[in-house]
Amino acid sequence: MAAGRGNDAQAQEALRQLCVLYRRPIYSSLLRTGYKEHQAEDLTSGFIEHLLEKNRLEGFERTGVKFRSFLLRCLQRFVRDEWRKDTAAKRGGGLPPMDLDEFEVGKAVDMEKCLDLECAKAIHRQAMERLAAEKFPEGAKKERFTALSRFVWSNDKEQGVSYQELGKPLQMNANHVSKAVFDLRQHYYGYFRRVVSQTVAQALIDEETRYLMTLLAESGMASEL
Repeated sequence: MAAGRGNDAQAQEALRQLCVLYRRPIYSSLLRTGYKEHQAEDLTSGFIEHLLEKNRLEGFERTGVKFRSFLLRCLQRFVRDEWRKDTAAKRGGGLPPMDLDEFEVGKAVDMEKCLDLECAKAIHRQAMERLAAEKFPEGAKKERFTALSRFVWSNDKEQGVSYQELGKPLQMNANHVSKAVFDLRQHYYGYFRRVVSQTVAQALIDEETRYLMTLLAESGMASEL
């Protein structure tokens, strides 16, 4: 909403932060929907520039939709426009027209879910970074976070190491490690929800948090995050 309130310094800074948050999800979702690396990179850079050159989010708060859905529609339109320009240039150069329905460009069936999953990963990364910086900044706390952070999305059996083994260098017994992991997950949920709160209306925070965390859990990739 801050990014959509005009071209003042606050709006520009908010827009910049959104671009930082969503750049990697946009790039990754384009990759997952069939674009090659250089194509996805070019489209992502072009789309970010497209958003920044003129505040295209102005008035977004009046649309009544999730920002991610709005962003996806903007991305699909941008991809189709770029495809049209590319096709027109090739036709002008004497090359035969491509056998491709322009209205299907940028409408890959899985694109929305891909973007949702990549956004969930981006929010995960931000939540972990903020959690580490604010709750476990240095010394023994930082060492503990480094050792325990792998258990945010998995258990000791999945990691192949027991809490007892893990606790030895930390001077903690298995019960203490188990309690520390539980506390870490609680903190993590709070930070994840806080990041989510920056991208949806207040009434949607809990629903959006559950949805994105479910995507992470179902992706089978949570332990790799």
